[in-house]
Amino acid sequence: MALTSATFSAATINIGNKISLPDFCAKLRELGLPSSNSWAKTISQLQQIIDSPKANAADLANLEILVSWVCEYLTTFSKAISIYELGVHKHPYIPTFGPALLSGLITAGVEQIHPAGDFPALAGKIECGSIVERYFIRAVALTADHFSVVITTVSEYYVREKITLTNADNRAVAKLSDYSEIIGVRKVAFEHVDVIRFSHGVTGAGVVSAEIILDISRPGATALNQDEISKRFKKYESIVNIALASAVPGVPLPSSMNFFAAMERIYNSKDGNVCELGFATTLGGSVKKEKMKRNTADLRVETWHAGGRDAIAKAAIPDTIDIYRLSVSWKIIMSDDQPILSIPGSYKALSTGDVRHAIILGCTENVSFDFAFSRLLAFAK
Repeated sequence: MALTSATFSAATINIGNKISLPDFCAKLRELGLPSSNSWAKTISQLQQIIDSPKANAADLANLEILVSWVCEYLTTFSKAISIYELGVHKHPYIPTFGPALLSGLITAGVEQIHPAGDFPALAGKIECGSIVERYFIRAVALTADHFSVVITTVSEYYVREKITLTNADNRAVAKLSDYSEIIGVRKVAFEHVDVIRFSHGVTGAGVVSAEIILDISRPGATALNQDEISKRFKKYESIVNIALASAVPGVPLPSSMNFFAAMERIYNSKDGNVCELGFATTLGGSVKKEKMKRNTADLRVETWHAGGRDAIAKAAIPDTIDIYRLSVSWKIIMSDDQPILSIPGSYKALSTGDVRHAIILGCTENVSFDFAFSRLLAFAK
């Protein structure tokens, strides 16, 4: 279906809540479309193109590419991943399993009609406030080997903001006269874009796996913390379990894949650039965190780290390191993205040997996300 003025407007009107303007403008330049230093002007310029009766075919085609890219950005940017292996099933399994699971998600309370319309349209400020903690099916894709559902939900967060006071403010409110700045806290409704995906043969021959891919962005510059991520995973695990019980009784969601051992395998390989490391010396008992200034630099060959590792190995009483947290990045030829795979263990993981989700950052399109995901599987199995 050809892109219309209304669908383009719906797809772009609220994307400033999820996509940075620099990222968006970089894509516009790549497509030869106009951009500006403000969201309002940029979207207005693009809307004028699609509304113009004299718009050329190339620009209209690029606007369609832009909307497809927005879909990819929203489903790949800043994600946490858990993987669940459901067992070996004969191929083709997904084409019959997918529709049954979709019906099961509806049984689990996931709604079908979102107030903003079709994906990638996002809810506006007023709409967000009316759909807090409700879950909506936004897009569905089904092939012989994959079934995926894009789900959006709105959560509320408290945001701290600095408020600069003017002389007029001080005169109006006497209590503020001694202050030049105050901190305000406001509640913000924020829409997450998540994906539930079922795959055949990705984690092993004939194995059907479920992947919960969670949006870990939030209002402001920081991502969700570990507790917030864990709570979101538990909610989705509950939803998927209800859906599975309805779709394929007797196939509950198992424990998610453990990524703890993958960290040492990545570190001992030559794959990518290890840009962050949390570790403890096995005998010495010291705990250290190291991070490179540039994600594309490799900690494994950095002089201080490599020298220290060599020194403890050659000490009178040789020592080694135990890794509990690791991030690795890549420069890839198929995308301008520089994906980062993080396995975000804590010091406690050294005693539990347990890290049940990974994080993929730095992706704005499917090709870079799929690359990082494939590397995670390569070292996790």
